[in-house]
Amino acid sequence: MLVYSTFWICTCERLDGLASLQVENSKDNDDSILQREIPARQSRRRFRKINHKGERQTITDDVDVNSYLCLPADLTKMHLTDNPHPQVTHVSSSQSGCSIASDSGSSSLSDIYQATESEVGDVDLTRLPEGTVDSEDEEEEEEEIDRTDPLQGRDLVRECLEKEPADKTDDDIEQLLEFMHQLPAFANMTMSVRRELCSVMIFEVVEQAGAVILEDGQELDSWYVILNGTVEISHPDGKIENLFMGNSFGITPTLDRQYMRGIVRTKVDDCQFVCIAQQDYWRILNHVEKNTHKVEEEGEIVMVHEHRELDRSGTRKGHIVIKATPERLIMHLIEEHSIVDPTYIEDFLLTYRTFLESPLDVGIKLLEWFKIDSLRDKVTRIVLLWVNNHFNDFEGDPAMTRFLEEFEKNLEDTKMNGHLRLLNIACAAKAKWRQVVLQKASRESPLHFSLNGGSDKGFGIFVEGVEPGSKAADAGLKRGDQVSK
Repeated sequence: MLVYSTFWICTCERLDGLASLQVENSKDNDDSILQREIPARQSRRRFRKINHKGERQTITDDVDVNSYLCLPADLTKMHLTDNPHPQVTHVSSSQSGCSIASDSGSSSLSDIYQATESEVGDVDLTRLPEGTVDSEDEEEEEEEIDRTDPLQGRDLVRECLEKEPADKTDDDIEQLLEFMHQLPAFANMTMSVRRELCSVMIFEVVEQAGAVILEDGQELDSWYVILNGTVEISHPDGKIENLFMGNSFGITPTLDRQYMRGIVRTKVDDCQFVCIAQQDYWRILNHVEKNTHKVEEEGEIVMVHEHRELDRSGTRKGHIVIKATPERLIMHLIEEHSIVDPTYIEDFLLTYRTFLESPLDVGIKLLEWFKIDSLRDKVTRIVLLWVNNHFNDFEGDPAMTRFLEEFEKNLEDTKMNGHLRLLNIACAAKAKWRQVVLQKASRESPLHFSLNGGSDKGFGIFVEGVEPGSKAADAGLKRGDQVSK
């Protein structure tokens, strides 16, 4: 029997002909705030600087932490490592410059840290002074803070941007990806496109307001994205267009000669950009079309795959689903997943609410596939992940509760006892104290639910069944609930 919740019965008494069954709820919260200073370090700066005349020069120098120019304070609105939904200023399509509409995609990578232990031989340490040694827990806390500190995050992004494209490491590109995907100019691009763009982008700075970046009629050679500040485009017809952080302007993805129509100038000091050369921009966006594979059924596209390489060594490459109909996304749960998309099931269970009206659509298909011997293990793994990671989908939905009970029965019928134990453990781990009050007109009135267990049977008291539509069901009592007292 599945254990959904644990009940603590405090009182059961009869008052004025009403029987009351009370169960109490318990919950603990624990919040903590950690702070630390950012360690000093040195960095080699390489970027392009544009003066008020529009002339470009490359800056290369060494600076320490005291003179290091971080990304601007405007970027405090964008949580580089914590929040995937930044607060940025959006403009209409008519104001967004040359934006490219591509397939959207996502990717998730987990960092693996390994620690090695070293043994110390018989060394005389009696004359050495004693000092404070950080514990392993403290070191782990410091590493975690290093990764989540927004100030240091901006500092790291600046360092990565200032490197020459050939000097950027995979870690640098991952840092840039974490930041760039929050900007509107990159929002509709796939992960592979953003990755390629991050590997070739150049950092540019315009220190003074009013500097002309592009003249009217000037030949375009780059695609620009604003990282800080505001630029103004004065069109020949007199229209003024303002672009802000995250907006783009410049060339479109073609090798044809293109010329600027209007004048682009900065409106504030310290405007910062990343720019992509025309050749690279065209190559990357057209290369994506060659790497995509479209699946058609009855003349309609139902799924789009994209070939990806997650590192420069070429060892992690394969196809990933970037777009599909809801039906094909559900079907892909039981298909073989590429090495570059090992978390498809977890990602689906996390995001299906955005394109499915009811989780029961998935549950019905899983019950159908369970009847197929070759798919039974895959279906069981999906349900176990679902219960363990998103138990709320079942707890508050009677239809999903019935699905889980039917799935439990299927495990019993097929003698999959090991998986059945895992399912019971997952449900029991999600159990929580609740309070349920049931009122009876008299002592003789039926309870509309049945109990099983007790000291004579050697286990606790559980709700064995609840009549559908009864007051007990309306109060939230479910099969598998345990009465604690």
